[in-house]
Amino acid sequence: EPEGEPEGEGEGEGEGEPEGEPEGEPEGEGEGEGEGEPEGEPEGEPEGEGEGEPEGEPEGEPEGEPEGEGEPEGEPEGEPEGEPEGEPEGEGEGEGEGEPEGEGEEETGSLRVDIGPAGAVTAGAKWRRVDTDAWREAGSVESGVDAGTHRVEFNDVDGWVRPSIQTALIRTGEMSSIIAVYQQDIACEGEAIAVWMMSRNAMPGAEILIPINVSSAEVVSPAGIQIEATYDPEFLDPDTVEVQSTAITGRMSFLPNTTEPGRIIITTMGTMGGIGLRGQGHFFDIYGRIRSDVPPGTSSEVRLDVVTFYNTDARRQCVDVERAATLRAGGDGLLGDLNGDGVVDIGDALWALRIAVGLESYQSSHIITGDLNGDGSINSADAVLLQRLAADFDYVNPPPLKDGISDPLLLANILDLSMPVTVRVDDEQARVGETFDVAVRVDNAQGLSGYDVTLTFDAGLLEVADVREGTVTGDYPQEWRLSGGVLQVSMGRREALYESEKAIVSATLAVVQFRAKALPAEGDETWVRIESAPAPALKGQYGDSYDWFTRVNRVHGQIILKPGISAEGEFETLEDIAAFLLDNFDVIDMDGDGLLNYEEALGAVADLTRDQFGLLDANGDGLLTREELEAFLADDRCGCCGRASNGKDNLKRHLGDWLLVGLSLLALLTLSSAMRHTRR
Repeated sequence: EPEGEPEGEGEGEGEGEPEGEPEGEPEGEGEGEGEGEPEGEPEGEPEGEGEGEPEGEPEGEPEGEPEGEGEPEGEPEGEPEGEPEGEPEGEGEGEGEGEPEGEGEEETGSLRVDIGPAGAVTAGAKWRRVDTDAWREAGSVESGVDAGTHRVEFNDVDGWVRPSIQTALIRTGEMSSIIAVYQQDIACEGEAIAVWMMSRNAMPGAEILIPINVSSAEVVSPAGIQIEATYDPEFLDPDTVEVQSTAITGRMSFLPNTTEPGRIIITTMGTMGGIGLRGQGHFFDIYGRIRSDVPPGTSSEVRLDVVTFYNTDARRQCVDVERAATLRAGGDGLLGDLNGDGVVDIGDALWALRIAVGLESYQSSHIITGDLNGDGSINSADAVLLQRLAADFDYVNPPPLKDGISDPLLLANILDLSMPVTVRVDDEQARVGETFDVAVRVDNAQGLSGYDVTLTFDAGLLEVADVREGTVTGDYPQEWRLSGGVLQVSMGRREALYESEKAIVSATLAVVQFRAKALPAEGDETWVRIESAPAPALKGQYGDSYDWFTRVNRVHGQIILKPGISAEGEFETLEDIAAFLLDNFDVIDMDGDGLLNYEEALGAVADLTRDQFGLLDANGDGLLTREELEAFLADDRCGCCGRASNGKDNLKRHLGDWLLVGLSLLALLTLSSAMRHTRR
């Protein structure tokens, strides 16, 4: 007999005690199917039809010993009402086979989402909780949803603008419901502007920039923009999220709303002076920090839910929106780490220039790590922005308007369509076999921070010996690459070249040293050209481009090639030099002006000194004529005319001449003395 028999007789047990006593004690009350029941039928079954399991739920304690059937009919739905005092230890409590709602029940509820209008539902509008896979029909209910806050998203439907992500609060045992409304996509005008975001990677706790890019901003009204984006506030820290203007929108007045965690709304209110937008690339940048407690390798999504542009005629502009971008905590391809060494520094800017000129191969991952201005390529603009990013995230974009005034270094504040900018290659002349410099210049470098220029030339006539920095480069990096007759040069500086007191600042982009290899088959000219595809790209310090605001003209360089001069042996005397210059006067006279300057003469006589040139230049005007050379050679070459010659032999000859003169005078004096003596 178990100790502590309940008052009243067994709960559905027959007379007598079954010999098949359960092994062990039941583990708590109401957990699963009566764990204290014997596994088989007890041998001491009461008389009647009882089978050892209750067929129903007893309401309270049985009044007496069961007669006949021994057990109540039916299946219990939970615990019996009323609990016996003094439960037996180890003997089953006669509970039913169902799972009672007792201790350990899950805290779940359900969610219903209704979608309207009916046209959107007919077109295929559906919903799902974020981070789940299956799309659900409008009006459907999802059961077994964990209690707490859940985010609900909606699918894209042609002809409709989907609702923003919504939040639903699930309570235990209750059904929550939300309503979402699609907006019909009304007619739009013009060629669709592509709008997209860039996927980005950054370490947990690190800063990140997510660009909202546009393919063109020129037709967009600065006062007609509405952008709504959503993100996971458990991934990006909402307290750090902000919206930054860029080189395109730096003069725009706009209102960012980031107060609701997980949601960003951007509304624009025009630009100062009513000037329109220019350019392509990053339109706005979303700045924030990944939460430090996000596990490395975690991915999250940021979405463009609403993008509405109106054109300058106040009509809705067609847009083609790529809705989602992926953010990742850690891993390869961190923002700014273009060379993959784990740090953002000047080395990444150098790598950008090397990619720009083709010294390093381009990879799609470079767009995630290094395309900071959002134009879809890696060039000098990214080299500039990477240097600014390495200094501080706040340096990447222009500061916001202050008292209605934008940053003066924005190219929009410097350049004007009425004042085109010209990139030109200097004209030069050279003899075959000579090296000579050709400068590449820009007539207005105000606001210039970077450039990409491609030159072409006839590789059969010219070859590149070196490329030196121009005046715009300073201490900043420059890279170049030569492939046959194509020379690519790129440069990027963190701070723009700018002189506030001047309207125009001319500068040299680079100096190319060529060597003349051969004469043209016909004539004497060849060209160093500035390629139009790609055209010369001149960049500002915020990734903006000269050609957004003005024309960039190109002027090619004409190179005149002359035959080389071969001089046999060394020149021993100045007369030899004069004779060589006179004999080859037309060849040496590169510009054909009938005069030889020192540089032209030096090109023919490599060791000619300025003192020697001055002795040939009778009138001292810095130029030699045929007459001066002929006059020099017409002298008696004895030095009597006071023209000093050069060389040891010439000196010996002059000394010998004077010695003869002295001996002659001595002989005459001796003869005269002898004659006077004879007369006496």
